[in-house]
Amino acid sequence: PVNSELKTDKGLKILGTLFNTYILIEDDDKLHLIDFHAAHERILYDKLKISHSEIEYQELIFPVSIELSIDEFALVADNIEVFNEIGFEIEEFSDYTIIVRSVPVIAGNEKIDELIKNMIDNIKDGIKSNDLAERFYSLIACHSAKRAGDKMSSSDMETLTRRVMNGNIELRCPHGRPFFFTINQNDLERIFKRI
Repeated sequence: PVNSELKTDKGLKILGTLFNTYILIEDDDKLHLIDFHAAHERILYDKLKISHSEIEYQELIFPVSIELSIDEFALVADNIEVFNEIGFEIEEFSDYTIIVRSVPVIAGNEKIDELIKNMIDNIKDGIKSNDLAERFYSLIACHSAKRAGDKMSSSDMETLTRRVMNGNIELRCPHGRPFFFTINQNDLERIFKRI
C-alpha cells in the first residue's frame, strides 16, 4: 500500500511496504528499507531487558498443558526460577506434563506451547543459566514480533519507523541480523545509467 501523505515528525515520507516484509522510507536523496520483523524484534527485546525486574505478566484464561519427555520435564523443573523470573507461571502436573498459567504480556497468548518448547530446546543446547534469561528474552521477542507477511497499518509503520530512525536502538535483531539498509539517489541513478 502506498500513501505519499504519510510523513513522520522528521519529515520522512513512508512510501509503504514491499513484499509485506520491508517498510520503504524516502528521506531527501535516500531510500531506507526496514525489515519490520527484525526491527520489531529488537524493540521488544530491548523493552524486555529494560523492564527485566518488572515484566508484566497475564494470567491465561485457559491454562496451557504441555506433555514433555522425562528429560524435558527435568530441564523445566531445574530452571523453573528462570521461567518465573521472566513472567511464566509454570506448575508441574502429572506424568511429565506442565501447566502454563501465566505468560509475559508481551508474549501474547498464542502458540505458547511452541514458545515453551523453543525455550526448552535452548536449555538443551547447554546455555549457562546466567545467559538463559537473555536467550529467553530473544525468543519471546521473536515469537511476539510482527512477521513478514503480516499487514502493517499506517500507524504501525510510522511508530516503527520513528523508533528505528531516532538512533537509540542497535540496527540488528537480537540474533545479529541487520534490519536497516539505505540506498542513495546517486546509487540508483548509476543503476539506471543517468549519471
